[in-house]
Amino acid sequence: SAPPLDLRATLKQVDGNLIAGVIGYAVNSFVAAEPELETVLDEELSDAGRHMLDKTANQCIGDSILTFPLKSTNEFTATGESLDQIIERRPELRELMDSQRLGQKAPAVPVRLQGNLNDDVIPYEPIKNAAATWCAGGTDVEFVTDGLPPIVPRSAINHLTPYLTNINSVNDYLVDRVLDRPAPQN
Repeated sequence: SAPPLDLRATLKQVDGNLIAGVIGYAVNSFVAAEPELETVLDEELSDAGRHMLDKTANQCIGDSILTFPLKSTNEFTATGESLDQIIERRPELRELMDSQRLGQKAPAVPVRLQGNLNDDVIPYEPIKNAAATWCAGGTDVEFVTDGLPPIVPRSAINHLTPYLTNINSVNDYLVDRVLDRPAPQN
């Protein structure tokens, strides 16, 4: 699957998911890069939210699955709003999220993007939109849609399985680029 091109769309997809703890990874990263966000967090997070950030700061995905499975961000805010609702209400957070949106500029090298229609972590539409934007910008893009049906919703299985089922085609794509063969495009 492609990277999280639109963090806000990814947030909505992961909120309440088995791997909801990854939201803590992102928030902690933003605070490390922009310490002034601490003030916003002090205003918006509950004690449970501060605890979640403290715990996820030193966790790997397995730990987070065991600690924060299927948690919704409204369980971690002072108002009971979801993190997305708080982002919508706070212009400085909206601007930060918008500044992190990937896929707006066409890469100078060929790209293979893969999106899963039923990915329960990375939304499909931003990947599809980036492929179209990059093609229009002159990049050779091979866009692959994986149609794996939903297996266990909100479990990240539909995010992880395509890595395994598409590994050979991804490997072939990379080998062809190393061997300087023409990049496919669609």
